[in-house]
Amino acid sequence: MIDNPEKDINSLNNFEFKPAWENTRITNKQEQNKKKTKKTGKRATKLPHKQRVDEYKINPYVNQDIINAIKSKLKKDGITRSINSISKEIEDKNLYEVTIESLDKKKKFFRLKDGGGYSLDENQIVKKLLFNNNLLNFDVVEKVKVNKGLKSVLLCNKTNAVFPPTSHNLFHNAIDHHLIKNKIDENREKYINSLIKSKESEHIDKLSSDGINVCVFYLPNSKKFSSISAITKEIKENQNQQFYKESETVKIGVKEIFTNPVFKHIQPQIKSNAKKIRKTIELDILRILRKSKYHIISVNSQNFVCAYHPSGNSTKELNSQAKKIIDIIDAHKTNSIQSIMNDSEKLSISKLNLMKEIKWLIHIGIVRLYESGKIELINYDKN
Repeated sequence: MIDNPEKDINSLNNFEFKPAWENTRITNKQEQNKKKTKKTGKRATKLPHKQRVDEYKINPYVNQDIINAIKSKLKKDGITRSINSISKEIEDKNLYEVTIESLDKKKKFFRLKDGGGYSLDENQIVKKLLFNNNLLNFDVVEKVKVNKGLKSVLLCNKTNAVFPPTSHNLFHNAIDHHLIKNKIDENREKYINSLIKSKESEHIDKLSSDGINVCVFYLPNSKKFSSISAITKEIKENQNQQFYKESETVKIGVKEIFTNPVFKHIQPQIKSNAKKIRKTIELDILRILRKSKYHIISVNSQNFVCAYHPSGNSTKELNSQAKKIIDIIDAHKTNSIQSIMNDSEKLSISKLNLMKEIKWLIHIGIVRLYESGKIELINYDKN
């Protein structure tokens, strides 16, 4: 889903969370009174709200690459993070994936067999096969001379190709050959309408000199066709999904949904379900990390995770620097990593060694460092 998941997840410990009250709209009494009718003082009757009907069933999940990046980050720095902050970053950066199922069984998702993006437009997939994937081959089976007595011809102002009048029996074969050969995926009828009628002798003479190539088109199934319309019909029949895959459900990264115009109409449904999606992601991450034996704790009804479990180890075997750090954390119950760093001179420990010792204490399960910067002692044996 991402090229460098660790880079995308790298800022997990740099979030600032606003308290809930900052996002609460305060409604004064004057505004509340406006909602009441002047005559009765009763609240105005609300009009029934028209609910938007979802077209798809969307189930979010976290890709294994992102899970691995989260685990790697937790192990690398040892910081205890809230599951909510992790899921928020994943949701905000669209790092998750979704399974999308169309509730209308007539609507399907299409995808080329060799990969590429999904499409909800079968015609778009057929067009890619005809003009971009070298699916089609053709042979010139005959060259037909054109009567010099033609009064006019049709000219393409893009390629300077010359065609007989539309009334000519080989006109449509000539057009199809030209479109396929030059990979012109423009709408066929639109292309024909763009041709310019010419009565100039040089154009008439050019067609008479070159003649018209009569072509036969081939698909990989060895079937032969004389027109694009016949080829299109065969491809759309798509027996045994020989040309492209079609399904009622897809698994896709949310980043693609918000960058691929094909999924433009699905974007509002994802946005309107943002809270539900984040909660699902949060529960998914919690389940996976708990199963992976990461240490989960609950603080004020919020789940936190750390890669390292409390050990209850004795401090007897620790060096003098580690013991100094433990003593200062134990003496001040509201320590932050910044306050301890500021005391490095008082502790006679360089900031570099201070960070190394703290990291070691985290790894052996004596100290816990939160993403907010708060640092605390876990239960341990001083003896």
